[in-house]
Amino acid sequence: MGELTFFLGLQVEQKKDGIFISQDKYVAEILRKFRLTGGKSASTPIDIEKPLLKDLNGEDVDVHTYRSMIGSLMYLTSSTPVPTCQNAPITTTVISYKNINQAEPHAENDEGADDEFINIFSTLVQ
Repeated sequence: MGELTFFLGLQVEQKKDGIFISQDKYVAEILRKFRLTGGKSASTPIDIEKPLLKDLNGEDVDVHTYRSMIGSLMYLTSSTPVPTCQNAPITTTVISYKNINQAEPHAENDEGADDEFINIFSTLVQ
């Protein structure tokens, strides 16, 4: 039969010190889908001390893309092999992605939101 490498969409890696289950391939696929592979990870995805304010000059978000991103995150967190990841506080970070007429007033560039989205994925698979 051979060595088990995938099971129900999860990657299975068998090593001498144990069996490891991950969703790295799914995460990489999602990052490619939303063209976010060039972003950087951060230890804290968003500054929790500064409130989000309306960005009057901001560009509206494509609702279909936004919903697709949220759905991808929901699937990832509901199907994660590590139970502690399901308690990750992603809701406030996800809502701040790009802008639904909201943005951080201190944002200096547009890549910050992309980095936040990438950080969510990298945090969930650690």
